Amino acid sequence: MKALLFWLRQYIESISFLLAVTSVVVAGMSRSWGAEPAKGTLESYLEHLGYVGIDFKPNAANQPLIGGELGGKKLVFLVDTGWGFTSLDTATARGCKTLGQLGVTLEDQAFGVLTNISLVLIDKLVLGQAEFFNQPARAQPLQMDSVAVEHAGILGLDFFERNFCLIDCRARRLFVRGGRPSHEQAKALQESLHRCGFDEVPLRPKGGATIDARMNGHPVVLAVDTGATVSVLAESLIKPLNLVLFRQETPSTGSHIPDNVTGEVIGVGKIGAHKLRLVTVNLLEIGVRNWANVHFGVANLKDWGISKPGSPGADIEGLFGAEMLAGHGALIDFAGGKLWLSPARKVR
Repeated sequence: MKALLFWLRQYIESISFLLAVTSVVVAGMSRSWGAEPAKGTLESYLEHLGYVGIDFKPNAANQPLIGGELGGKKLVFLVDTGWGFTSLDTATARGCKTLGQLGVTLEDQAFGVLTNISLVLIDKLVLGQAEFFNQPARAQPLQMDSVAVEHAGILGLDFFERNFCLIDCRARRLFVRGGRPSHEQAKALQESLHRCGFDEVPLRPKGGATIDARMNGHPVVLAVDTGATVSVLAESLIKPLNLVLFRQETPSTGSHIPDNVTGEVIGVGKIGAHKLRLVTVNLLEIGVRNWANVHFGVANLKDWGISKPGSPGADIEGLFGAEMLAGHGALIDFAGGKLWLSPARKVR
């Protein structure tokens, strides 16, 4: 859980001098996209399409962590599609120069000139076999209230967009490319996934990693958020969607007294901890898929900038979190602008 901010898209250049922000060098890549996969796996097929896979693993909170190297030091990064812009913890960022120190400004095709001189520039970032050069990042404290974090940085939406990433949530692999897939490559991937029984859900064109869903017959906008441990809705939806608080029977003095299931969600820095309750959505519809009696958390998400009037995330009403993404075998395809759901498992 975190603040959901706006993001940059691909191909950022310096106005003062040419800056190849998104240069990616991958060891040993010389495959043809049209060749038959060596193995009957999604991974081998993506490799033949020019992708390189990098493993990540979950922490105790089920958030995806990936090992990397920055400035010769081994660090851990959070793979977070709900985080607006790649960030480094303040202490980690001390070895990087800011745009102000370099005397440059950045220009983005989607958002125009960026004059934030406090952004730092990562000269070289190594993740698995891939090397990324001149990646911009924010420097900020990443500590969380009463919770120790393992990661020294967060890979955000700008990174996934800029490097044409595809995330396999069930297999826990981040795939990157050195350039945008060609039309033929994108078409081949789409047709292959359809033949394998995957269903596609478009990512909203101007909403980052967000999708349109329906809950109990009402339209709801959800952020596709690998960094959210559980799927959470804004508590303002309880009455409009007629959501029912999930209750469990707890023993007390020899009897069973119904009680609401509660917990906490914790954000970075001043966001702090917020109460989380559990609700049941009678019918959840995403694309052509639908599920009955799905449990979501509900909380006040305004401190994260979600469902808060005037904020970049004002129209977002909830988070489609890590447990559902992995459970439904989701692929998040940033180059194609789609969320893919793996074939539904048959119930015996």
